[in-house]
Amino acid sequence: MPLAMRPGMPRPPLILPLLLLLGSLAACVDIPEVVTPPETPDSGTEPLPDAGGRPDAGPLPDAGPVDTVRPVLLNTSPMGGATEVPTGTPLVLTFSEAMDTASIEVTLQPAVTLRAPTWNQQGSVLTLQHEAELAENTPYTMTVDGEDKAGNPLTGARTFSFTTTGPAPDTTPPTVLATSPVQSSIGNARNALLEVVFSEPMNKSAAEAAFSITSPAGFNSGSFSWNSAATVMTYSVPASFSHGAQVTWQVSTGARDEADNALAETMTRGFRVVRQGSLTVNFDPATSGSVAAPNYFRQTIVYNFEMLGDSEGTNAAYRLFLGFKLDGLPEDLTQISHASLSWWVSHRQGTPFENLGQLWLEPVDVGEQLELSIDEPNPQLVADYHAVPLVAGTEVLQTALGSPGIFNVTSSVVNDWVNRSARGKRTQYRLRFGQGTDNDGVRDVLISDAEFHPKLAELQVSYEYP
Repeated sequence: MPLAMRPGMPRPPLILPLLLLLGSLAACVDIPEVVTPPETPDSGTEPLPDAGGRPDAGPLPDAGPVDTVRPVLLNTSPMGGATEVPTGTPLVLTFSEAMDTASIEVTLQPAVTLRAPTWNQQGSVLTLQHEAELAENTPYTMTVDGEDKAGNPLTGARTFSFTTTGPAPDTTPPTVLATSPVQSSIGNARNALLEVVFSEPMNKSAAEAAFSITSPAGFNSGSFSWNSAATVMTYSVPASFSHGAQVTWQVSTGARDEADNALAETMTRGFRVVRQGSLTVNFDPATSGSVAAPNYFRQTIVYNFEMLGDSEGTNAAYRLFLGFKLDGLPEDLTQISHASLSWWVSHRQGTPFENLGQLWLEPVDVGEQLELSIDEPNPQLVADYHAVPLVAGTEVLQTALGSPGIFNVTSSVVNDWVNRSARGKRTQYRLRFGQGTDNDGVRDVLISDAEFHPKLAELQVSYEYP
């Protein structure tokens, strides 16, 4: 039982209990034996090297694992397969890690000139601008190559494609809107131009190669011409077709438009070339024969004995009229290609060419007949004798006896045919010497005698018709 402290007793010191506590703890703890440390070199001795041959400065730093992970393209703009890409869109490539920028190669097909690259995000995002706008409505393919900073090559998808925006592609095949000559037409010119009107601008070389004349043979070496819009192709034949030729020609589906669309179907056409006819017209007695001034005598329309020049005694000046009816020509003729007048001279008396001046052949209009004039001059016959030529006359050279003088009267016949309603489908001529008479009382005449030449004159006409 502990002692109780009486009031007024002095308090014992605290050191004694502490000593008692320490003593009890010492009895419970093993205290190690003190060991004397080995001697170490003094401060002037060189430190011992470690296993790496360097002074012991502590443990080596940890270098970490080597980078062997290959980079990939995480994203592209435009994305692969994108369409309607604006032509000014820059190209942006995002890599999975920082790249060796000097190793990056970017190519596009079709080829595009690119500006200097721009890098962001510590070398993991590449932006490329093109020098000019990309082509409209065009597919592009981009290929990317390169390495990361550890030398690992790019892996995964490295090629992608996109298509730019622009007008909708032309996929409509061209067609033929019109041709000349018209299909199955007749009466076309022998050197007719063959013309094709397409619905849109064409690839000229392809269209020309697709053209051919399939019949008759030998007409495919001609020349082509085009309008400025490349929609009208014209072919000129190398030579004229024969009269009445049946021509067939075509443009095959080898013809293509500027977008390379083929002609919808082969076009085949055919036409007939103008035919040729000829007509021989005998002289018209009612408007043919000789008339002499100053008495203007004409007693019959029957061809018997006709004169041109001057007569003896009275010095009458004879003029010779030659008329022909054209009603044998077809109304639908397309062209009078040639007309020649033949006049037969049976005799020559005196020297008319030497004494009466130049002989002239003149186209005139004397109507339906030369009026008869027997007892006194008929005013109409007088008017016909002095009729003003329709056009300037043609000089006539000396004509050999027994053979006809032949004169080219194509232009006059053409003019009379054009005006056939007013001229009554007739063509008429007058032969006269420039001087008429030399007043020497001697006959200077050319004579056409029915006894020697039953035909006073004739007209030969060549013409074309459908």
